[in-house]
Amino acid sequence: MKKISRNTWVTILIAAVLVAAVLISIPFLSDYFLAQPFFLTYRLTELSEMITEKHIYWEEGDDPLLIGYQRYFETTDAPERREVRRAFTALFQEDAAAYYEIANLMLSHYDRYSKLVTLDDYDALYPDSESYGGLGMVVTANGPFIGVVEVYADSAAGRAGILPGDRIVMVNGADIRPLPYAAASDRLAEVSKNGGSVTILREEGQPTLTFDLSPEAVVIPNVDWSVDGGVAYLDVTLFEGETFREDIDAAFRDFRATEAEALILDLRDNRGGRITHLMHLLNALTAEEDALFFTQVKRDETKENRADGGGMAFREIVVLVDENTCSSAEVSAGYLKDLGYPVIGTLTYGKGIGTSTYDFFGDSLVLATIDIRLPESGSYHEVGITPTIEQAQTYPYIELPALSPLSPDAEVTADSDAALILAAEERLVLLGYLETADGVWDAATETALAGLDAISTGEGIPLLLDLTERLKQSFFIEDTQLLAAYELLGTKQSLVPAA
Repeated sequence: MKKISRNTWVTILIAAVLVAAVLISIPFLSDYFLAQPFFLTYRLTELSEMITEKHIYWEEGDDPLLIGYQRYFETTDAPERREVRRAFTALFQEDAAAYYEIANLMLSHYDRYSKLVTLDDYDALYPDSESYGGLGMVVTANGPFIGVVEVYADSAAGRAGILPGDRIVMVNGADIRPLPYAAASDRLAEVSKNGGSVTILREEGQPTLTFDLSPEAVVIPNVDWSVDGGVAYLDVTLFEGETFREDIDAAFRDFRATEAEALILDLRDNRGGRITHLMHLLNALTAEEDALFFTQVKRDETKENRADGGGMAFREIVVLVDENTCSSAEVSAGYLKDLGYPVIGTLTYGKGIGTSTYDFFGDSLVLATIDIRLPESGSYHEVGITPTIEQAQTYPYIELPALSPLSPDAEVTADSDAALILAAEERLVLLGYLETADGVWDAATETALAGLDAISTGEGIPLLLDLTERLKQSFFIEDTQLLAAYELLGTKQSLVPAA
């Protein structure tokens, strides 16, 4: 075998280094090339062709590239295409960032959902689930308390046993009732960030409960369900996620096992998602084979989406919607409404188009390609689904019991008469400072009033009266739309199903 000379080895080594350098630099060269002004103009031209070919609302004779030019430069002039491209190339030499602005001006001419975004922005705009770091509960101002509106089961608050309707009275051992809501919320935010203790009042006259909580990642479930008294409750918050179908199947196994006869389908605050997930839910809800769910109308085809058959046949279904019910969630509500099932809530969002996502030179292009038609009511785009029963979410104010008279300048001590002590104690019980009002001065009464004195600028009685007035402005944290659904089904449920 012929021996390879030293010079040949050097040549091979240099060639290998050059090849490696080229391979390493390809991504950089690609990014550099894609960002050049002439290529940005080329990309806009290709975007114009994509719109012409695929967008559901493109009309014969439209030139999306010219539309982008006119909208960006705020002109009605209509130069020839080569002049438009020349103007864009000159613009990008000065301001390459204008590329995304012009691209989205082209798209927004046709609808408000199509967009061109980077991959990172796409992931932020269209997550598979809603998530955040914290304690796992939703709260709101509620008189002198912070009220718990919702609790996620798989969270620090959920596992600790905090419930919707609980009222927070202390954070890290400090009384928050005398604080304005913003200040009290800041205290709770510290626990959400760093951990700590939360003390709640669940029922007047009962001991307060204290929970030690640590913040963690909270993932809001896309599918949640429960069954009680023959009524199934299914909360679908998003038609996304790798486990969506498995979760729907698990829910319906529970519904069958418990022989649920009625269903409340909660689609409030659901912004939609994948059509494949939508079809899976509708099939689970439909026993009749070949029933028409909805029709997809594209530029080049019309597709009818029909039932496989074999879904669960409920005696009754009630659907809950609100102004944030959108897209696939509206299809679900509209399909069931067309079948005659009642829909409770407020007018839905009105997104009756489907979008397709394309890889576009390394970015994500979201393009409206489908017009959705319901079986009976047809298109609901920009119209929404009108509930059969209009029911806004309301929070009824708490009605306080009759209270004994108490003057702001009263001094309540061990020497006070029983009526005066009782008047103070009644208010202390309502606010969670005391468990029993009996008109008897004891250690508990003394401790409660001493605590108010310590946090008040003067005597504690004026503060007690002020907190009582604030209590009059608090409300029941109760889901009145959900209650309306239960009432319609003839049940006597009074609590929100466990989140």
